[in-house]
Amino acid sequence: MQNSATEVKSRTRRLVLLALVLAVFATTIIDVLSPLLLTEIADTFHVQVGTAGCIRSSSAIGGVIFGLLAAVLSNRYNHKTILIVGLSCEVIASIGGFLSPTLDFINAAFFLEGVGSVMVAAMAYSLIGDYYPPEKRTKPIGLIIAAGSSAFVITAPLIWIISDAGGWRSVLLLLILPVSAASLFFAFFAIPSKPAQTWSRNPKLFEGFRQVLSSRSAVVCLLGMMFLYASASVSTYLVSFWKIQFSIGNAIGATTMIVNSAVSVFSSAIFGRLVNRKGRKLLGVIGCVLFGIIIMLMFFMSVFLFSWGTSTSRLIFWALTVVAFNGLSLEQVPKFRGSMMSLIGAFSGIGSLLGISLGGMFLNLFDFQAMGVLLGSFGLVSAAIVFLLAKDRLDME
Repeated sequence: MQNSATEVKSRTRRLVLLALVLAVFATTIIDVLSPLLLTEIADTFHVQVGTAGCIRSSSAIGGVIFGLLAAVLSNRYNHKTILIVGLSCEVIASIGGFLSPTLDFINAAFFLEGVGSVMVAAMAYSLIGDYYPPEKRTKPIGLIIAAGSSAFVITAPLIWIISDAGGWRSVLLLLILPVSAASLFFAFFAIPSKPAQTWSRNPKLFEGFRQVLSSRSAVVCLLGMMFLYASASVSTYLVSFWKIQFSIGNAIGATTMIVNSAVSVFSSAIFGRLVNRKGRKLLGVIGCVLFGIIIMLMFFMSVFLFSWGTSTSRLIFWALTVVAFNGLSLEQVPKFRGSMMSLIGAFSGIGSLLGISLGGMFLNLFDFQAMGVLLGSFGLVSAAIVFLLAKDRLDME
C-alpha cells in the first residue's frame, strides 16, 4: 500500500515538473525573438536599435508590477491558478504582438508578456517547493532553468526560418501562440488543483509580503537577483552588436543563440545536481563574478569568433549563478515561498528594466563597449551583496 502511494506521488511530481518545464519553455520563446530580430523590429517602426529595446523594458515593467501583485495574491490563491493566469497572458500577448500597428501597441503586448512570464516563473519555483522536499529541489530548479535555455536551442532556427519567410510578426502567430496555448492546456490538466504540502490559504493578504521584507537575508537575495538580471539583459543587445560590428546575418545570429543556449541547458542540468553538495551561496557568488567580468570582455573583441566564444563561456557561469541564487532564495521564507518567488520575479524584472534601459541609453549615447562595462559591473555588485549579507538557511539548520 505504501509503495503504491509512493508511486502515485512520484508520478504526480513527474507530471507537475513536465508541466512546469513546458510552461517556462513557452514563456521564453519571445525572449528568443526579441534579441534575434531586434534590428528588424527597429526597422519596422523606424527607430534606433536602442529605442526598439524598450519593448523588453515594457516586459520588465509588467513583470515588476504583477510580480508584486502575485506576491500578495499567492497568499490567497492556489499557485496553479496564478500559473494558469500567467500562461493565458502569454497567449493574449502573442496575438496582440502580431496585430500591433505601432511601437506603442507592441510595447503593450510585451507588457502583458512580462506579466505572464513573471507569474509563470514565480509559480513554477513555488510549485517545486510544494511538491519536492528541500534536499531534492535544486535538481528540478536546474531542469526548469534548462527548459528556458532550451527554448533558444530549439526555437532559434525556427524563428530564423519563419521570420525569413513571413517577417518577425509571423513568429508570434505561428510559433509562440500555439506553444503557449498547448502549455496552458497541459498545465491545467497535469497539475493537481490541491498542492502536495506547503501552500495554504492565508487570511492576511499581505502577510507573505511582510515576512519576506522583514528578513534582511531575503531582501539581499531580492537585490542580488535584481542586479544579476540587470547584467543578464546584455543578451537583448548582443546579436545586434554582432550584426553591426561584424556584419553577420540572421542565420549566424540564430546559430550563436543555439550554441550558447545548448551550453546553458547542459550547465543548468549539471549544476542543478551539484549546487546542494558544494554550497549554493559560495558557488553562486563565484559564478556571478565571472559572469560580470566576461560580459565586459566580450564587447572588446576585434574578431567575431573570439567575441562569440567569450559570450558562450558566460552561459556556464550564468547557469551556475541562477541555479544557486534561486535555490538560495527559495528557502529564505519557507512558509511563504509563493510570495518570495513572486518578489524574485518582480525584482528580476526591475533588474531587467534597469539593465535594458540604461544599456540602451549608454548604447545610444556612447557605444557597445561602454554598455558592456556598465552591464558587467551589475554582476559584480550582485556577487558582492550576496556574499556579504545573504544567509543560506539550509546551512543554518
